[in-house]
Amino acid sequence: MFSFGITLSLREKGKDRLELSLSHLSRIILTFFFVLSCLVLFSTDPSSGKVSVNLLPLLLVIVTGLSVLYEERWVFDRKENVFENHFGLIFLSRKRRTALDQLARVEIDSFIRGRLDDQEDLPEDAGSFRPAPRSEKSSFTRFLGLTPKRQSVRIVRLTVVDKEEKSHVLDTAKGHRLEEFRRMGKRIADFCGLPFEEK
Repeated sequence: MFSFGITLSLREKGKDRLELSLSHLSRIILTFFFVLSCLVLFSTDPSSGKVSVNLLPLLLVIVTGLSVLYEERWVFDRKENVFENHFGLIFLSRKRRTALDQLARVEIDSFIRGRLDDQEDLPEDAGSFRPAPRSEKSSFTRFLGLTPKRQSVRIVRLTVVDKEEKSHVLDTAKGHRLEEFRRMGKRIADFCGLPFEEK
């Protein structure tokens, strides 16, 4: 979901409550960047001894300050029969909830995100999304002898699907976190008494 190693972690909050939320390490990293940006903002000029305030560091403080207050939390509560999502700032977050017994399954799927440059790599039904044949590509690119490189990244996604087949995306990350997502998915499925599927 984030860069710089900001991730969600799964924690039990009692025997009947499970939460997927920002990890403690992620919160520490965000706080570190906020403190660092504050130090940059209020840095002193050694020659004059005066505090200098610039617009760019001020914007950095605002952005990192808001990131410290960022909240993303998924709650699975068996006692209250609640599946709830909190998203936004700690003091101003959007909350969505549904009954836990309306969930149907936990899924992991993966896909390739990126640009495909070769026409033969696309499915037959790609239609108007097919790129131009190589001979029709930029003459400037051909003149320089450059071949566009394939830029693709495998993405894994952890989702919960309800009985109406609506998907709730819990987390998304690069493919190297597949095993971690698999463990989290199985743990959520076991906790909620749901089947676990991997596509």
